[in-house]
Amino acid sequence: MPKFYVQSGQVQVVLESLDTHQAAITAFQWWCDRQAEAMFGGIEEDCQLGNEMVVSELGFGGAGAEAFPTLDLLMAWQVEPVEVG
Repeated sequence: MPKFYVQSGQVQVVLESLDTHQAAITAFQWWCDRQAEAMFGGIEEDCQLGNEMVVSELGFGGAGAEAFPTLDLLMAWQVEPVEVG
């Protein structure tokens, strides 16, 4: 499975996924999981998402990166949530 670099706001995550869109949704789920851990674990974590998620196979800021509006990813995630392994 290909490796993708996903960046949005203060968040940067590297993960494996089927394609760029699925990588963006998986990164959104990863962010939600971290926010829940911070909220219920009493840990202060300041990592906000930006207005879009930028996904590349070539690294953060890599050429040919694809951008997805974060709001669109939220709606896609609500329809088909993913499990981050």
